[in-house]
Amino acid sequence: MRAKPYRFEISTGQFSVKTEAFFISVANSNQFGNHFTIAPKASLNDGLLDIVIVPKMSKSRMLFSILRHIRTGNVDQLQHRGRRIVYFQASRLSIKNPDTAPLHIDGDPKLSSPSFDIAIIPDAFQLIRPPE
Repeated sequence: MRAKPYRFEISTGQFSVKTEAFFISVANSNQFGNHFTIAPKASLNDGLLDIVIVPKMSKSRMLFSILRHIRTGNVDQLQHRGRRIVYFQASRLSIKNPDTAPLHIDGDPKLSSPSFDIAIIPDAFQLIRPPE
């Protein structure tokens, strides 16, 4: 309940948006740990990042919005963002983080930065499995 919003500017190459948000999640799979679905359309092999923005809103509305997003897999498009959770996909993005919001990677705190450039590297993970 002590969380505060931070300023961000997100650019994908197709569009750019400035926002105040409690957090931005950039995912390559659909879940955080413990079956907490954050990005319902995410796939490990679709070549897309799934971006979830939880904008500045009242804390009670934020809790309700996150629970609704998780339960329904609601996918609000950017042009309808208002005060709802925003969910979109992109192959790359840049995030300007002028307030140096805290950074977590796979749930672990890391040093933050005033900007991030994030992109999918196609076919970067090779998996070898035994023959059937």
